Amino acid sequence: MTTTLELSTVLPRLNAALAAGKLLLVWGDTPFPPEAEAPVNAAAHIAQWQRTELPPVTWPLWETPPLPILSLEPTARLAAAFRAQGAPLVVVATRRDVPVAGQHSLLQLAGDLAARRGLWLAWADVRDVHSDPDKAYLLQEAARIARDGVVLVCAPDPGPAFARLWAELLAPVLREAEAVVALGPAESTWPAGIRPLAGAALDVLGQLVAPVAQPDTPVAVPSFGPAGPGSTTHIYVQGDFHGTIASGERSIAVGGDARDSTFQTGDTVAVPAAAQEGAESENAPLRTRLQRLDDVALDTLCMDHFPAVYDRFSRGLRRDEKVNLLLDHCRRNPEAAGRLAEVLQ
Repeated sequence: MTTTLELSTVLPRLNAALAAGKLLLVWGDTPFPPEAEAPVNAAAHIAQWQRTELPPVTWPLWETPPLPILSLEPTARLAAAFRAQGAPLVVVATRRDVPVAGQHSLLQLAGDLAARRGLWLAWADVRDVHSDPDKAYLLQEAARIARDGVVLVCAPDPGPAFARLWAELLAPVLREAEAVVALGPAESTWPAGIRPLAGAALDVLGQLVAPVAQPDTPVAVPSFGPAGPGSTTHIYVQGDFHGTIASGERSIAVGGDARDSTFQTGDTVAVPAAAQEGAESENAPLRTRLQRLDDVALDTLCMDHFPAVYDRFSRGLRRDEKVNLLLDHCRRNPEAAGRLAEVLQ
């Protein structure tokens, strides 16, 4: 039997991952599980799904700080719940869609039931998911977020369909996450690798708070145990900041730049505003250089050097939208920014 984790032991890691942009929420409700074989009449099967009345979502995902949500159900229930609460939600369904920082983003992996598009009617559709460019893009986004981070599974009814989807699809994709924890009914049976959390979903989700410090405001360096040789603590402030305490010395990274100083536990450190804006300011010269390229040259550059970005281009996409997609890719993948700078020289 899987041991249940106490929230008090996990909450600091959840909030640290949230602050670093490394917390992925997986909505694991599966009201329409795939069939063993493809239905003979797919249109009638989908129409039956559309006529099915489902209860509204009551788990307060909209009350959490903005985070990405990977959904395993094809309905608009989550979007409707956010809309009813007046909470913004960005739906990311294709490789042309981009999550928006500072807002909840819904990665609609299981398709769109209303549009009858991308649905998992049978398990063969799940097995073929990586051949679908849009779904492959969504899985790549999920893997990027979860890498060295935490996955929080929210499943009101984690039945056999969820267990199989996790084992065959999600577990391999999210294998680089440091931890996978779950919220669900107390009697639930979870797949291997998922640790259930004690407590009601309302209580747990309500305690997700991203620690945010005002720029240039001193931030106290906390201690999570007796300081001494080898003791380490991590601090996350507005995403890309962490401090390390070890043997009375301190090395911090702000916006990717390592900075060293000596300190004692309880010291304070000012987080400069410029460090929080580093990614944006670094992209400004790249944007200026990209303005010199016409649409054909921009397409050629991306096709030759950034195929993952080129695959997201669609007919009718404006040139400025293509530039934004490329720069967003560089923001998420710092090594790509260096490669782009070399290409544009």
